[in-house]
Amino acid sequence: MEQPAVGPIIDAVIDALDGSGSGAVAAYLDDETLLHVPGGSGLAGEYQGRDAICGLLDRMTEASHGTLRFETVCTTTRDGGGVRLCGHIIGRRRARSLAMDASLEATVAGETVREIWLACSDQHAWDAFWS
Repeated sequence: MEQPAVGPIIDAVIDALDGSGSGAVAAYLDDETLLHVPGGSGLAGEYQGRDAICGLLDRMTEASHGTLRFETVCTTTRDGGGVRLCGHIIGRRRARSLAMDASLEATVAGETVREIWLACSDQHAWDAFWS
């Protein structure tokens, strides 16, 4: 079984979380892609499809005035198209600061992201930042 080339997809996801908005990652999403955002903030929930996911990423970029950053510490891949990015997510919004460990886990099929899960080390702080 041929393994997906996840490098460009990983770069695009990181770019999308580094203040560039959804443009970098849109090509790797389709109408079936799912994004899971945990918590109790206005961002929490499941987003399905390119438009919904890109809309969320652009909303996050705008709300943080482009300061949102995901600083990758490690990347691991597994057979079957799984990839995990571990690192730190930082940003500023109004008078609030965000700084915590986070991970993104994704399943990739070919050149398309099938599903993404976001996990933060401090869910309460994440929710407060986006509330």
